[in-house]
Amino acid sequence: MGWLRDQVLRHADIVEVVSQYPPPQKAGLQLLGPSPPSSPNEPPPSP
Repeated sequence: MGWLRDQVLRHADIVEVVSQYPPPQKAGLQLLGPSPPSSPNEPPPSP
């Protein structure tokens, strides 16, 4: 599967992809990112 990885690396700019996401925030010893937005028709997640 090395050819697939090479194709992806040739066609994708990793800096452009990663820069679209907000940086994680430090929370104690962990890094947390924002949760994805919910759609209006989706029920809230159960705790």
